[in-house]
Amino acid sequence: MRRKVNLEYDGAMSEKELRKELKDLTTSVLIFLKHLDLLMKQPSSVERGKKIATLCNNLDIANDSAMHFGLGFGFKKIGRLKKMTKAPIKKEK
Repeated sequence: MRRKVNLEYDGAMSEKELRKELKDLTTSVLIFLKHLDLLMKQPSSVERGKKIATLCNNLDIANDSAMHFGLGFGFKKIGRLKKMTKAPIKKEK
């Protein structure tokens, strides 16, 4: 059974600081989507796969930063949240 992770903000940051973290995260998401769209138009290749993996890692880091600096989550809490939200990957037949 999955445990629920508390996503409540603890109020440790000012609204201005929260807005900055949210702005940074949304900018990262927009950049990710733009680059992913461009990469998906390229022919399938190992190089394209590596670029997509790098892009995903960068978005993951931006999300970690927003959770840590914006929401005040500790690294253990972020790790638990990630572990609980990982979807199993179905293998193609």
